[in-house]
Amino acid sequence: MKILVVSDIHYETGKRRYHLQGFDEAKSLPWLRQTAEARGVDTIINLGDLGDSVTRQEWDELVRDYRVYSLYGNHDNYHLLKRVKNVDGSPLLMNDGDVRDFYGQRFGFINGIVTHTGKQKRRVPRKTPEQFVKVAEGLRDKVDFLCMHESPPVALYRKKLLGAENVLAAKLAADIAAPKITLSGHLGFGPFTIAPIIESRDILSIRIDSGQDNKGYAVIDTRQKDITLYQDTMPKYKFSIPAVRERMADVIENVNKFNAERNRVFSSLARDSAVDRTATREGLVKLV
Repeated sequence: MKILVVSDIHYETGKRRYHLQGFDEAKSLPWLRQTAEARGVDTIINLGDLGDSVTRQEWDELVRDYRVYSLYGNHDNYHLLKRVKNVDGSPLLMNDGDVRDFYGQRFGFINGIVTHTGKQKRRVPRKTPEQFVKVAEGLRDKVDFLCMHESPPVALYRKKLLGAENVLAAKLAADIAAPKITLSGHLGFGPFTIAPIIESRDILSIRIDSGQDNKGYAVIDTRQKDITLYQDTMPKYKFSIPAVRERMADVIENVNKFNAERNRVFSSLARDSAVDRTATREGLVKLV
């Protein structure tokens, strides 16, 4: 089994498309299908924010070719997501606390984003930090992968972001559930980050942004037991799932080397006064 993991596709065909200037979000759903076909996957895990514009017909066409497991984020047609089924009749939308086993790899799911009040917006539910963490308590020691829309903190993030209540709630959820790897999205910069969660017990965070400006995703091969991180068609980083379980210190050392080299090259680009903001942004995309 090969699993394509995406987040923040943001398929939009209406007036909301303005927030990605220079990128056509109407191309994001066709890009998802092209990517799934190119990588030879049979299953798609969507970590949320596929977009408000996905129709029932488009969902039905997708599930005819792929088995889909989806979270909702804060840019989804929540009520449509609840109605869509896979070909075998199983729900596409995961419930909070659901666990799915793929060839011995256990995936747990927590929906939505965290806000102080937990009030829904645009008819999409949200959670208070307490509600979010409570779901994690039911997943304690039951999962290898924790799938969330919210992302836990890693040292690569800006200091202001590290103290945000949604990021801290995701960290606490990861600490409680104790997976080896978290898969998440929502933060929306660069195609992916991979790094250990700050002050956590050997948990690796993979944050993905699959929008048309970043085109990041992961492919999990449950038979070969490895994970490859991509930026569009280009593989950027690959590691072994058993190594995460048996040699986490080595995995984290290699991940830190990867991030240090990426930052070194990017910093040299940013110091060049001839490099404008657009070129610098494109450089970051290529490096990660």
